[in-house]
Amino acid sequence: MGSDFDRKMADLHERKMEDLVERITKADIHAPYYWRDELLKSLTELEELVKVLDKDYKGIIASSRKVLGLTPLSTKASPVKDQKKKVFISYNHQDGEIAQRIFDRLKKEGFDIFKDALTLQIGDNLEKSLKAALRETDFVISIFSSNSLISEWVGLETTETLLVERFGKKDQNIFLPVLLDKEVVGEENVIRSIHLLDQNIAETEKRIRSRFGLKVPLNDLIAKYNRLIDLRNNLTNIVSRVKEHIAAVLDEDSDFDLVIDKLIERIRL
Repeated sequence: MGSDFDRKMADLHERKMEDLVERITKADIHAPYYWRDELLKSLTELEELVKVLDKDYKGIIASSRKVLGLTPLSTKASPVKDQKKKVFISYNHQDGEIAQRIFDRLKKEGFDIFKDALTLQIGDNLEKSLKAALRETDFVISIFSSNSLISEWVGLETTETLLVERFGKKDQNIFLPVLLDKEVVGEENVIRSIHLLDQNIAETEKRIRSRFGLKVPLNDLIAKYNRLIDLRNNLTNIVSRVKEHIAAVLDEDSDFDLVIDKLIERIRL
């Protein structure tokens, strides 16, 4: 089954994936997202190729899915009747007031809500905990404002959400963007956000060089730098996906209860 070309391509993907799995594993939370993107691309292509080959490549496929936090191909989750829907609220802390109002309303409706300030415990590894929560959630309500568009953490949560939606839950749209202003994803604001991100990246580079000269730990700044670079590189794609999947607009003219009622209906479908 399969041509010689297919087999050669599959072997190339296998070697590339082995290298990426090793690098991502060693780097842990500091692994840049483009390594994960490359691994995902090869994983997707290899999973298609094995359909026509007599070699299953199970080992590298399993280890790649594990590193990326994806469900093993042989595992299918069994739905539990009347289980509470899990909802992750992604937001920038400058938009904390509206995030809290949404949290309170959804909690009252009986949903299991993840909201970092309330859910994470002291000593938790923030980035790992957020990624783990996103892989387990049913829906992600992403609150988008000018603040969140340049937030490295909202960027990480959004990128991870799109990753989970594409490869972990292919039959479900879990990404529910809520705009606090219709102009948030407008071209002018996106360009402004890119400039602000460039400034933040440059400032972080200066802090890294300064701290390096003092011979003090750099892990936190390197992780921040990687998150900012990932957001800068993915911002236009994020904005494009937000435009495609807007779940609600919650601006000053909106009726909060009416908007949240419609959002709840969508989650319960």
